[in-house]
Amino acid sequence: MTILLLEDDPAVVRTVEVYAMRQGYRLMATADGDEALDAVGQGAVDVALVDLMLPGWSGWDVVQEMRRLSALPIIVISALTSLDRRLQLLGLGADDYLVKPFEPAELMARVATILRRTRAMTAAGPIHFGPFVLDREARALRRAGAPIELTASEFSILEALVENAGRTLSRAQLLARLHRLGHLAGRDPLDASTRMVDVHIAALRAKLGDDAHRPHWIATVWGTGYRFEPHDSGDGAP
Repeated sequence: MTILLLEDDPAVVRTVEVYAMRQGYRLMATADGDEALDAVGQGAVDVALVDLMLPGWSGWDVVQEMRRLSALPIIVISALTSLDRRLQLLGLGADDYLVKPFEPAELMARVATILRRTRAMTAAGPIHFGPFVLDREARALRRAGAPIELTASEFSILEALVENAGRTLSRAQLLARLHRLGHLAGRDPLDASTRMVDVHIAALRAKLGDDAHRPHWIATVWGTGYRFEPHDSGDGAP
């Protein structure tokens, strides 16, 4: 597991590196926002630790851009203590917030917790919702045992939404996922229209029997993206 640390204080970097190594993590440390975003875009890290006060970059912008590129866990570490500011960061897409000065052991505990939660969401086992089974190992969707034909892009989008049930994923995030998985034939995700995601969502809703105006599974978050609505595992689909 690789931790990305975006931090310009050498003392903090050294401390985090020592504790990360004790826990068996690899640390990638940089003070360069562009370098950090490149690593995230390439899928080279498992969790990001972001300091807000950076030379040449606003940590706020970095968090927002990381969330646009990826669904990886983001923990903000900053001296800002205002509750309103922390809530704003969580709204931008951060998963957790730790105030400086912090205990390195607590930071590592938070990293371990968030990675456990991520692994649990992305484990290869099937996911059941209503009458459907999303088999991630076989890359297949079934309803009451009958297969539902999905394109590779449709499956990847549905998989992302289901794994992040209850959480809004932006169109740009879903498009970036398609790019990372090779579904965009090598094109940069910024060169592909987010309209492509809307087309895939429409197709998924049709195959799930979902009504775009009164969705049971995939809700539209206007101006942002889409959210999978978790329901009980009974036969709750329309």
